[in-house]
Amino acid sequence: MIELKNIDIGFAQKQCITDGSFCARDGQITVICGESGTGKSALLNLIAMLDQKNTCEYMYQGKLLQLSASEKERFRNRHMSYITQHALLFAHNTVLDNLKFYLRDDDADNRAEELLRMAGLIEERKKCVRLLSGGERQRLAVLCALAADREIILGDEITAALDQENKAIVRRLMRQCADEGKTVILVTHDEEVTEMADRVYQLSHCELQLRKQTEEEPLVTEKKTPEAISADHIDRHLFFASRKRIFPRILISVIIALIFFAGANVIRTQLDLMSLTAGRYSLQTLSDRQITIWNDPQKAGTQDQYHPAFSADIQEKIRAVDHLSAVYDYYTFGNDGLSKEGSWNEMSISAARDDQPIEERALSDELAAAGYSHDFTVIPYYDEEDWFKQEENGVYVNEDMAYMYQLEEGDTLYLEAAVPYACAQTIDDTPTIFYYTELVPLELNVLGIVDRDRGMAHDNLILMSERQMSALIQEQEARYQRGELVIDQTVSQGYSVVAALQTGMQIGFADQFTHVLPVIDELKQIDDTVAAECDYIERAQINDSLDEDWHAYYALMAGVIVIAVLGGAILQGFYVRTFKADYLLLRVIGTARSIRHRAIYRNGLLQVMLAVLSAVLIYAFGLLIALIADGQGDAMMSALSQPGWLSAVYAFSSFSWIHFILFFVLSVLCIVIVTAITLHALDRKDLIKWMRDSNDQA
Repeated sequence: MIELKNIDIGFAQKQCITDGSFCARDGQITVICGESGTGKSALLNLIAMLDQKNTCEYMYQGKLLQLSASEKERFRNRHMSYITQHALLFAHNTVLDNLKFYLRDDDADNRAEELLRMAGLIEERKKCVRLLSGGERQRLAVLCALAADREIILGDEITAALDQENKAIVRRLMRQCADEGKTVILVTHDEEVTEMADRVYQLSHCELQLRKQTEEEPLVTEKKTPEAISADHIDRHLFFASRKRIFPRILISVIIALIFFAGANVIRTQLDLMSLTAGRYSLQTLSDRQITIWNDPQKAGTQDQYHPAFSADIQEKIRAVDHLSAVYDYYTFGNDGLSKEGSWNEMSISAARDDQPIEERALSDELAAAGYSHDFTVIPYYDEEDWFKQEENGVYVNEDMAYMYQLEEGDTLYLEAAVPYACAQTIDDTPTIFYYTELVPLELNVLGIVDRDRGMAHDNLILMSERQMSALIQEQEARYQRGELVIDQTVSQGYSVVAALQTGMQIGFADQFTHVLPVIDELKQIDDTVAAECDYIERAQINDSLDEDWHAYYALMAGVIVIAVLGGAILQGFYVRTFKADYLLLRVIGTARSIRHRAIYRNGLLQVMLAVLSAVLIYAFGLLIALIADGQGDAMMSALSQPGWLSAVYAFSSFSWIHFILFFVLSVLCIVIVTAITLHALDRKDLIKWMRDSNDQA
């Protein structure tokens, strides 16, 4: 039995019921009638615990209920079926699916067909609810209430859209429910429904009057509390049962995948560009007074020493430049020198830590593709620089060298250095010099690891003091002059001649930074063949430019993320809105909030999985192109390297972990945020207003 006391219902300036009382007994049909606008539906919503504004004392089976909002939902879910005036149903599903949602037993199919026959809807069982007439939908709503098998059935004008034959069917079904011991409460203008009722309340002039009641005791049956609807049940019978939703779901997933894929691709490209420049132009071990001088303007800015040597006259003029405090011939030890037999000399290196050998890092295909190698070069640092600590037989290594050879400060290097002692000068109009070198074994201590490069990606460098390198060079020059090193000139006869050691590249130092640019200008005026640059200034300018580029990269990436997420969010929002009516109907039914959310978020997870599957298909397409290209040889690979749609598709669909992670994060971010915002809005929506505004189907 339901009993309401001290009922107070009003809207804005209009009062509908004041201090009213209402009672509906088990096993009876109770009707609420009255003129339109008197508050009949408002009273039914109060009984259904949907009204949070109007008040009353609510008694159920003799107990006073004082429930929170979630407890009211649970009560409605366990005890009530509400048939709304406009027959709210799961519009994207079939007639049979709607019934089976409420029939949670092994015999659901047979029971559903039995109910459909009772209401004359058996022929429409596979029809989508959207295609039903108003009367058919109303009958189906009644059947759903019967299928739910709750002890309280509430109905708002449930015969209004029916013809006489179907009205008789609905009246018979309501009487059957009452005879089974259920509490049936109906709002109606239908006189035939009023006549069959056991109790009739008349609403008029703010008073709720009991106009009719049946004295005989109703049949009371044992009540059973049904199980709560689970998220699995919602997914299985609503969201996954409708084929109408499968195509939009897949289409939205593919479009979101393409949007996010394009966004992630742009971001990956920018990250690749930034990674190519980040850290390449370190100023840590560069003097702001150091000037590099070349004897060939075309070689300016490079480390290429193989160009014409300075003449004695030009060298004298260089040393006479004002404010140039020091000048050094520039030599390096590398694998590009000739042995006295005329073959290339290759240096070797090994390392030890605490007398234990250190294994060099294996050169994987990935490292090789990124530009790493085991080749290394010994370059000088100078007394005019102030970043180092002086120690005999001590050297520094740069970060790339330390990485490839797994070196740490304090390690010992065993090095065979290719030390130059003479030149091979080509016989042509523009003589170029090469160096003859001798492999000299050295034992060196690693003094530290520095951020140093020569403007090249992954350039392995050992930094040795210029004084130590000059001593080694002078020692080998002396050996050559004493005849201990004899060059086999027959190998290069006709191509080059042997000459004394000389260089076409020098390093100078201005006495202070403010004089660097004037010194460079004066050096360039010595001769057209002389070029000069300050590496520190060049790199500082490039770094400033890179900083601007990075800001542009960050702005671009932020814009891409915003556009991708916004585009995906709009699409996902359109898709999630298709669940709006179903979700609000679940609230009317009284499904717990946690279960509703779990079901919707599972759909979001499926959306992410479909988007990821779309990405995998795109990756597979790119891989297929690569495999075809590999099978067709150089012609196809050449086509991929040229601008055009094929290379664009290949680049777009090329796999990388950064790309995939960015794509996945954007997908999850978009779908989760949109779903969370949508659920928050739907949980706050006024159900009574929504039901009132649902003319056809929300």
